[in-house]
Amino acid sequence: MGDDPAGTTHPAAGWWPVTAVQRRPRRVLQAVSGFRGISLLVAVVVALAILYPLVGAFVRGLFPGGSFASSAVVQLLTDPGFGTAVLNTVVLIVVSGAIALVIGGVFAWLMTRTDARLGFVSTLLPVAPLFLPPVALSIGWLFLAHQSAGLINILLRSALNLVGIHLSEGPIDITSWGGLVFVYTLYFVPLVYVTVSAALQRVDSSLEEASRTSGGGIWRTVRLITFPGIRPALVSSALLILIDGIGQFSFPRTLGIPANIQTVSVYLVRLVQEYPPKDDQAIVLGVLIVAAVAPAFFVQLRLVRDARFVALTGKTGSSALIRLGGWRWAARVVVAVYLALASLLPLLALILVALQPYWSPNIAWSSLSMENFLRYLQPPSPTVTALLNSFGLAAAAATIATAVAAILAVGARDARGRGGILFAQIPRLPGAFSHVVLGIALLIAFSSAPFRLYGTLWILLIAYVILVLPQASISAASALSQVGSPLTDAAAMSGSSRGRTFLHVTLPLMMPGLVGGWALLFVITIGDLTASAILSGTTNPVVGLVIISVYDSGTYSQLAALATIVALVSAIVVSMVLWRGRPRRTARTMMRSGNEPA
Repeated sequence: MGDDPAGTTHPAAGWWPVTAVQRRPRRVLQAVSGFRGISLLVAVVVALAILYPLVGAFVRGLFPGGSFASSAVVQLLTDPGFGTAVLNTVVLIVVSGAIALVIGGVFAWLMTRTDARLGFVSTLLPVAPLFLPPVALSIGWLFLAHQSAGLINILLRSALNLVGIHLSEGPIDITSWGGLVFVYTLYFVPLVYVTVSAALQRVDSSLEEASRTSGGGIWRTVRLITFPGIRPALVSSALLILIDGIGQFSFPRTLGIPANIQTVSVYLVRLVQEYPPKDDQAIVLGVLIVAAVAPAFFVQLRLVRDARFVALTGKTGSSALIRLGGWRWAARVVVAVYLALASLLPLLALILVALQPYWSPNIAWSSLSMENFLRYLQPPSPTVTALLNSFGLAAAAATIATAVAAILAVGARDARGRGGILFAQIPRLPGAFSHVVLGIALLIAFSSAPFRLYGTLWILLIAYVILVLPQASISAASALSQVGSPLTDAAAMSGSSRGRTFLHVTLPLMMPGLVGGWALLFVITIGDLTASAILSGTTNPVVGLVIISVYDSGTYSQLAALATIVALVSAIVVSMVLWRGRPRRTARTMMRSGNEPA
């Protein structure tokens, strides 16, 4: 047989020429099969789940009766409360976010690069607020630093009385600008820490050690070597702060309203709760938030994609720890103080108030009892059902969102170009919307035919997954940005399929960042108030709905008991997850996946 210039011979069909036209369908089938096909399918499903309710809500809100709702735009923009809410939100996010970036970044460096770390305890310390859902953290600090009945203020006033200073209130007021910035900062620090520490654990530290050996010094090495290496993680952390700050409702609801500080989230709730509800203005505000947040997404994507300077090995960095000398214990004290402020003190306040018959600044120790806890935990209490529903939904939503985000992050890197941008931005779209807007959109979309999901746990699961997808996507992108291509290329050259490479090479290297992200998603879901209040009812109760009901009734001792239960269970779950997901050497795993054929 002679050479066939038109094509090649098919090995399974005898001497049959395969032309370029015949090869093209096979290329198409290969492109949509395996991991690429799975990532494409996941992207399509996620896009439909997000866009279907949002587009329907936007069309209904912006074009009622087929014409543009120009009056809603004018009414929103001319409302003085709108400008005030936007300005307050910007100030809170910028001030507390900047402080949290510094604290979280320093903590991550101390716990991964210096001898100040304390093993697994050090891993838990900076992420301590993850143990307390936002609503529990804010209520705990309300009990601690309320201007008149706060436990800290009572102790401070007693101490000041001894030196002749008599105060009837204060001196600390948590329901103020300072109090809100303080609590926001405590909550934002873990968002920075879990992202930056995962980046530091995976960046090859040999360059840092070489810099210090050559006389560069600690701070010069941090500025010239370490900081550029973790810049994508810092940008991802800033974007997480922006998303969480806009949608945060627990803090302004419990601490901001008494201080007359209105944020965008509170303003949105007021729009949909007042009679008659102003859903059209809420939808317009959602569109404006999208326009404001979208540029930040593209900046983060560009910086992460251009982060070619990050060097990653198949195992965590193992260079000698930086010795801080006398500063080591000072650093540990600072971290311990943060732990006390972020979780220990508010948790103790919750427990103390929960043991009282009612919240009182004058504690009668003989009257403390477990009555409030037993009221919630004794079956057939509906609160037990709400707790079980919430923890089950939170675990499921965090797992699904983390898996989806990891698949789409890898799919975005493989697709590149415009396709990669779409893969990366689809799961982040919900971050531009308030939970109130998303809750309303999901309620409209999935309550009627053909779905009829209202009153079921399915609508809550869909809502929670969509709500936490932006945070999951940013955590996954940050974790993936630390995974260099040589390892995955080596696996591919040795015959490993894309799916096998993802499971045995890429995923293990991403795991520390994904585990920290999972813990964050779990706590966010447990502490959600807005979507839970909109989508849950008597047939599918969750903790968020019960907390709002108890808070509005003013029974603070029962509220403290419920918040304590949520905090303790969250602490156990998060601790177990972080322990199981702590960084481990993965060289054997990668050698195995690289040497074994697909």
